[in-house]
Amino acid sequence: MTVSADALATELADMRRRLEALERSAQMSRTSIEGGALVVNDDAGSPVLTVGRQSDGAYAVAASNGAQVVANVVDLPAGSITETDIAEGAISTPKLAANAITADKIAVDALDARTIRGNTIIGAQITGSTVTAGTGGEVVLEEAGLFITNPDDNAQYIALSYTDPEMGVGITLGPGKDQSGAFPNSWPGSAAIHATGYGDYTNDPDGRYAPTLRIAAPYNSSYPSPPTGIDYSLMLLRSGDEEGGDPRISLVTNIVEVSDRLTTVGDVAIGGALAVGGVPVFRNVKTINNAQGTGTTTVATYAALPGTSSLAFTKKYSGTQTKLIARLTASCAATAVSTVRMAVRISGTDYDIAHRSFETVNKHDRLSGEREITGVSAGTYTVQAMWRRVSGTGTISSDSNDWLSLAIEEVPV
Repeated sequence: MTVSADALATELADMRRRLEALERSAQMSRTSIEGGALVVNDDAGSPVLTVGRQSDGAYAVAASNGAQVVANVVDLPAGSITETDIAEGAISTPKLAANAITADKIAVDALDARTIRGNTIIGAQITGSTVTAGTGGEVVLEEAGLFITNPDDNAQYIALSYTDPEMGVGITLGPGKDQSGAFPNSWPGSAAIHATGYGDYTNDPDGRYAPTLRIAAPYNSSYPSPPTGIDYSLMLLRSGDEEGGDPRISLVTNIVEVSDRLTTVGDVAIGGALAVGGVPVFRNVKTINNAQGTGTTTVATYAALPGTSSLAFTKKYSGTQTKLIARLTASCAATAVSTVRMAVRISGTDYDIAHRSFETVNKHDRLSGEREITGVSAGTYTVQAMWRRVSGTGTISSDSNDWLSLAIEEVPV
């Protein structure tokens, strides 16, 4: 076929125009594919990436045949992804690699009470985690319980935990690090409140292991060593020692102090010794009350009153804590005008109590008196009624018609 020069020139011009248009299209900042898709093949000619309309009619960027779509930086405007856009279970552990979200990837204040709704984070999704609260204190959630530590790292803490079947659930309060440098005579310890809810009344009739609330403080176990004998104090609030029995309080400690007065409605039973550092509130008194024996005295030095005229007395407290009150009533007669004096002898010391002058011969008259005796140490003593003739010439006599009453009592100073 013969082509004229004009036709050839026109065809070449049209091809040049098309080529220039294609070049311009390839260099444009934006290319439009109307209703279609751009398919990228690998070296073997297999499609690996489809940009545009997919086989289901949706428009997307999809990978196939083992290829992946990787987005290094995704800048999504606020509100572009809502809870309705992410189906339940759409993001699971295999799809979110470990450490994929770290503190530096979450902006400050990005999560607050408004953005985390109720039940969105449950216990099963937090394992061995630490929640930092407020100004730096830690709230640690573990299987054993809840632990709150002081932000100053001074070992102060609160623990709410389940300990063991015997101790049950409890609260432990840690007072902090050793402060012996600032307070030389102090030592650290911890306090605890534990509750148990079971009791074995058959094998434990005393109720020692009855349902109990234990309040313990302090327990001292570190330097500097606490005073000898002071380890811990316990207050045990127990149910009754038998089924349906009245509840009771037990104190397990070395020292129990009452700042004012301890008053009880019923009796108080004490299994061991009762040591009272202040004023005892019980009576310690011994007496004798009987006919006097037959006897005489004419000397000015004290002698034992005839008959049963002594008693054994145990003083429980020191001379600075308590004193003695001695009371004596006795009678005698004199054969001539004479003066008689009576006393009690304790540990070799005579304490004058009564004095009488006899003007009527051979008439039996009574002597009586009472006195305080201080400075007597704790111990067991013989308290002896004594008599002597102070003056006169008569013989002082006693017989079975005379009567002796002697009392000795320990009272607070």
